Amino acid sequence: MTTPVRTCRCCGSDHFVETGPVEWAVRHQSPDGAVEVALAGTLVICVRCGLLETFMDHPLDLTAVPEAHEVHVTADPGTDRETLPTGESPAGSGWQVVLVHAGERPIGVIAALRKELPMSFVTARASISRLPWVLTRTSNRRVADALSEKLAAVGAVVRIEPSSV
Repeated sequence: MTTPVRTCRCCGSDHFVETGPVEWAVRHQSPDGAVEVALAGTLVICVRCGLLETFMDHPLDLTAVPEAHEVHVTADPGTDRETLPTGESPAGSGWQVVLVHAGERPIGVIAALRKELPMSFVTARASISRLPWVLTRTSNRRVADALSEKLAAVGAVVRIEPSSV
């Protein structure tokens, strides 16, 4: 399956990493009892912010599971799972970047926010007037650190906190 050519809906980046084929076993209740339907697709992750998206090969297959209540990602038992690289967080956890203070030059912080995040001038200006402000959440610590460093370089005070993504 081809990954759509577009920008990330979270950070605006156009750099993605695509997995090989992934199969899901979706279990749902029917009048005859529990039914499991196999679905196939691809996982795609944004290199910049870590946003993980799922693209199904045949999205209409979901119509066969109208009351799905449980989804399990199946792995090939013959393959070893790779460990996450340093900086990656386990599923369901991550980091949030919080703007604490805009510093002496808030216009520079606004410019940096607009450059680094998909945010309008009005939103960026509002973010420096109501502090603290959670700028973004990511599962990748390196992405959080990079954003923090860029904002600190223009005088902002930023902290990185654990978060559930």
